[in-house]
Amino acid sequence: MWHPEMVRDLGASTDLATAAQIFKISLSTAYRLVKRDEFPVPVVRAGIHYRVPVAPILTILGLSPMPANTDAGTAVPFPAGTRPSGADTD
Repeated sequence: MWHPEMVRDLGASTDLATAAQIFKISLSTAYRLVKRDEFPVPVVRAGIHYRVPVAPILTILGLSPMPANTDAGTAVPFPAGTRPSGADTD
């Protein structure tokens, strides 16, 4: 069973077998759908391998790229006197 955190932790892309598991379809069905251009999300062929971007998987599953309670993007101030060189001064 794939939990949202597990899908997010895959990174930017995953292989076709993993994407098939997430969508609960067999690998042979996944290949058949890719061949017919009917896989639920875009698939990129890289040589003899297929890569599946994770962002469209999250979208089709109704998940955001990051959990709602993540502090991503929150500015963390530098301790007094430790500003990096080149930083704008106030």
